[in-house]
Order: sequence, then structure tokens, then C-alpha cells
Amino acid sequence: MTRIAAILLVFLAGLAVPAGAQNFGNIPPGTVLGNPSTTAKQPAQPIPSNNVVTPAQFKVAADPDDTNSIIAALATCHSVELQANVTYTISKPLPLCPGGKQQVSGHSGSVIKLAATWDATQHTPCSAASDSATWRPVFYNPNCGGAVHNFVDKNIYFSGFTIDGSAVAVPTLGQTVAIFLRNAQYVGVDKITCIGFADCTAMLASQYTTVTNSIAIDNMNSGFDFWDSPLDATVAFDTVMCTGATQAGQYGFNFNSSDTLATHPGDGVNYLSVGNKAVGCGTALDIDPLFAGGTIIGVVVSDFVVDGSYGGRGQKSGITVWGNVVGATLSNILVQNLVDGYALTIDQNSASVPGVFPHAITVQGLKILNSSNLTINDAMITVKEGGSATGTDRVTGVTFGPASYYPAGANRFQYAIDADTTGTVIEGQFPTSGSLGLATSYANKYPNIINLNYDQATAGACGTAPVVSGISARGAVQIGTGTVTQCTVLFGSQRVFATPPVCTLTPSINSTVTTPFPGTVAVASTIQGINLYSSVDMHGYAFNWQCSPL
Repeated sequence: MTRIAAILLVFLAGLAVPAGAQNFGNIPPGTVLGNPSTTAKQPAQPIPSNNVVTPAQFKVAADPDDTNSIIAALATCHSVELQANVTYTISKPLPLCPGGKQQVSGHSGSVIKLAATWDATQHTPCSAASDSATWRPVFYNPNCGGAVHNFVDKNIYFSGFTIDGSAVAVPTLGQTVAIFLRNAQYVGVDKITCIGFADCTAMLASQYTTVTNSIAIDNMNSGFDFWDSPLDATVAFDTVMCTGATQAGQYGFNFNSSDTLATHPGDGVNYLSVGNKAVGCGTALDIDPLFAGGTIIGVVVSDFVVDGSYGGRGQKSGITVWGNVVGATLSNILVQNLVDGYALTIDQNSASVPGVFPHAITVQGLKILNSSNLTINDAMITVKEGGSATGTDRVTGVTFGPASYYPAGANRFQYAIDADTTGTVIEGQFPTSGSLGLATSYANKYPNIINLNYDQATAGACGTAPVVSGISARGAVQIGTGTVTQCTVLFGSQRVFATPPVCTLTPSINSTVTTPFPGTVAVASTIQGINLYSSVDMHGYAFNWQCSPL
């Protein structure tokens, strides 16, 4: 069983479900959801399955729509089941049960649709109680105000229905959120589709929140949004389609630490993203504290797809890691079809918190296809740590696939990489033709850039007719003929290592000499190459080298 599946099973255990479905019982205090470093506890005893109501039980003939019947069903504090192939029309927000322990579930064709008369002036009762921000939700938890992390409302779950705001004009809809939860704990959202909202889900100051298998369409701000000191958040196998009207940036996924109006900077801790996709968004994934003093710690992103389709919608970018983000790992990232955007940016947020840079960011496996940037002197990948003497970021496994970087009549991005810090490591297959080279923004501050496309090693003084294959980071040398006790291998002409790397040497059997080397070989490195030394004649023997930056 995968970690995500285990998390969901434990979470489902805490909620009443429709009759006929398996029912596991309440989640006890301390159960962990969405935190990859911990293990969930076992659930408590089951809740009787008759703790389920439907809006139809509370329908009054005089009601103009389904708002009152759904509110009445939620007020029972039982779980609420939406019927299959039924569209529920609402005109006001829907408060959940105080204290939580409630599930809202649907079936195929279950839809909650905002009426054209939707009252956008309605907002959560906590709007004035926390930081004076005005939040306009469809679903919301009532105990959402007060100090961060008081966690009165717990064990809340949504599954299997659509929330549709498309009938409401965009100015009227405003910043309405489909599912809004603040200061909640143990929250699950699964198989939910949102259409036409500012955010599909907004999780503020909440802990152990999980959003899976869900879709946000035509979102105007963010598809799946976490801020105001979020803790232990998981998003998995979700899709955001940024195809609607643009308001407030139009992000795919967000993990931020500050509260809405920056009354406190906040800390965002533990964000796990697995198998997600953002299409046509201004920024696909934004990791950013937002305001001075905020910190984000512990981000893991894997198998993320950035698709810049819907190219007529302005700039679309990939993943941004801004400001005081400490410790993030991104792996297996695909970026494709960006017409005017950036694949990856690791940098300060110069607009809100200048001078504060991310640290210890590791990117493994970034593939860029059919993408370009219209801005002159910009780069598809930016990795900056403020020109410091020692970099901590690592970006490896980068490949630039087939792309028209210079279409006729357009000036596309000038650089593949823009990096500024000694010690930052960037390895991959970067473009070599035209001006698609490497940019450095600070004089005398160079990253360790290993370009597998043109960083070919060559032989220096190494006997007669030596054979060298490989690149600066790794390769093999077969010593030439003659009496040879010293051999030099030269790195490629492009700058690769900012300082002499650490290199190791291992013997290799070849067709010329099949016996092990009888002596020892010392290796010394410079930024230009490596030198092999031995008191024993090395001619005909072969060695493999591996070099990495300090």
C-alpha cells in the first residue's frame, strides 16, 4: 500500500459515510495525515452508519433553492450525502458542523451549483476575528477565527461531487472559495471538482490536510491553496486547469506561510506534492513565504507536470521557489509548451522580501520540452543564492528536449541557465548553439555547471595515443604507450567547477591490459582537469574518474 493510500484509509476512518459503505469510526487525537515522516495511529470504534442525512429530508416547498435544506442537514452535525445525478442550487454560504467530525459526500452527477443570485457579500464569521481579511466561501468551518492553530474543528471530509460557480459573473463571484477551512485539523478532500472559483480549496492555519484526485477548472487565483502557517499538507494526483478569467495571479498550487494581510509572517511546515499537474497557469507551483519573517521548511515535490497550453493567455511559468525556503526536494519535473515563461526559478522575491534567498534546494530530473521565453536576457532556469561564497542548491538531471527556442520573428530566451553562486551545482544537457548558453549574474561568482552536451574531456600529457572519453564530472582514460608515471586529463573548455573538485579514481579492465594495476595511483584535481601520479609505469592501464564539487 502506498503512503498516500494509507493516509487516506486512516483519514476515512474518522468519518460517518453513506449507508452501505464501510465505516471505520472516529480518528483519535494524534492521528497523522499528510506528513511523510510520521505514521498514523489506528482508528477508534465505528460510528453507526445511520449518522447520515440528505438535504431532501429538510426540503421545504417554499424554499427558492436548496440553500436552506443543505444548511439544515449540515446543522445536524451528521454526515451529509448528496444524491446521484442531482444538482443543488444555492445562494448563500454553507457552514459546517461546529467542532467538525463531518463528511459531505456525493455520487456520480452530484453537483452544488451557485445560483446567478449568489450573495457575494456573505462571508465567514471569522473574517473580522483573525486578521480582518474578508473570506467568501461556499463551505466553511465556523471556528475559523482566533489565534493560529487552535484547532477546534477537526475530522472534516469532502468527497465525490462538483461545486460549480460558472453561473455567477466574475465580478460578483469575487474571491469566493469553494472549500474554505481555517484552524482546522484532519481534513480530507477527494474527487472534488471546482469550476470558476478564486480557489477550489483554501486551507489556512490548518494541519494534516489532504487534497487528492481533485480538479480545479477556471480558477482565478489558485487551484489548491495553503497559507497562514499551514502544517503537514498533502496534494496528490490533482489537476488545475487555468482556463478562466485571470485575477490575482492565477496559480496552480500554492504553499505560503504568511496570513492574508501580512499581520504575521508565519511558518509553513511539511508540504508534500505527488503526481500533480497544472495547465495554462501563470505559475504552476509557488513555494513562497510571501512576506518578511516568514519561513517554509520541508517541501517534497515529485512527478509534477507543468503544461503551458492555452498559449494566448499571457505568461505561464513553471515552479517558483522564492525567499526564505529552507530544504526542498523536487524530482521528476516535466515542463512543456511554455510560450513565454520560466521552467524553474529559485531566487529572492524581489517584490516583497528582497535579499532573502532559498537554501538547500535539490532538483533531480527536470525535463523541458517545446518551451521558450520571450524576454531578452532571461533564462529558462534561474538558481540564485545572493552571490554567496558557498551555495547549497543542487539542480541535476536537466534535459532540454526538442523545442523552437528561436521561432521566426521572435527573440526567445537568451540563456538556458542563470546562476550566481559559487557552490551551486547544475548538471544537465543544455543547449549549445547560438546564444543559448549560460549566464552568470555576479562577477567572479560561478556555479558548478556540468553540461553533458559540450563538456567533453580530452587528454593532456599521458603517454603516446591515450584514449579519453567522458565529461568533467565522470569518464575513463586509457594511458598511452611509453613509460608513463604521470597523466593529465583536461576538462572541457567551458567552466565547470568553481573550485577544484573532489575526484576519485577506480581501475578499469580493458582489452590492452587484463591484469589489475600492480601499484597505487594518486589523483590531484584543478578546475581545469585531473592529474594521475604513480611510481609504477601506468601505460596501457585504464582508470575511471568521478568528480564532484566541494
